[in-house]
Amino acid sequence: MIKLLFIFFLLFFNVKLYSQYDDFATWSAINIGYDLNKKTNLSYTFGHRTEENAQYLKKLFNEVGINHDIHKNIRLGFEYRNTFRRELDNSYDNQHRVAPFIRFSYKINKDVRLDFRTQYQFETRTYTGRRSQKLRDFAFWYDDVFIYDRQMFRMRPRIRYKIDKLSNFNFSYEAFFLLSREYNHLRRERFVFEYERKLNEQMSFDVAFLYQYQLNNVRQRTDNVIKVGYNYSIN
Repeated sequence: MIKLLFIFFLLFFNVKLYSQYDDFATWSAINIGYDLNKKTNLSYTFGHRTEENAQYLKKLFNEVGINHDIHKNIRLGFEYRNTFRRELDNSYDNQHRVAPFIRFSYKINKDVRLDFRTQYQFETRTYTGRRSQKLRDFAFWYDDVFIYDRQMFRMRPRIRYKIDKLSNFNFSYEAFFLLSREYNHLRRERFVFEYERKLNEQMSFDVAFLYQYQLNNVRQRTDNVIKVGYNYSIN
């Protein structure tokens, strides 16, 4: 475990050398889960994110999802997210995202578990502001309405280390591949160091440091994020 963490830290500090613009942000979320049965779970998440050194709202979102265990080590799921998002010119728009995923989980020993998630997501939104706006991603104009859509493929391996009966430490790496009309490329990489603690049978919280950097973008940037989450399970 120590050797793996050492390798992850080397990778993390290596990518820091390539950053051009650094930003600090905060992410917070409230997550509610409900078990329909032993294999199927419903979820709801409300999220709040900031940017520009945590001075400005980046996005607010509501997300609903369902996931089902098809095997003791395999889970299928689907999520829908509606996002109120700030653009680079301080305009705002409404975004919709659908994301099916599959997750594989494997217990290495009594304290260490490895899981791997692959996810496809499709995002779309419209904007009716001025054409001079600065846009984050690929899009096009149709008459006076701005049409945006983006497809992304994500892969995330994660190691979960059990500290004790109530707490875990997690490390994950995630790669985001943009699937555009003209070409496909690696768009973003993300590293997450996370601490989870169970408060009781229904409640838990997590605190994480998240580092990500954008690739093949007009404005190359890195994000340093403090993330806090509260989780409630309805059994």
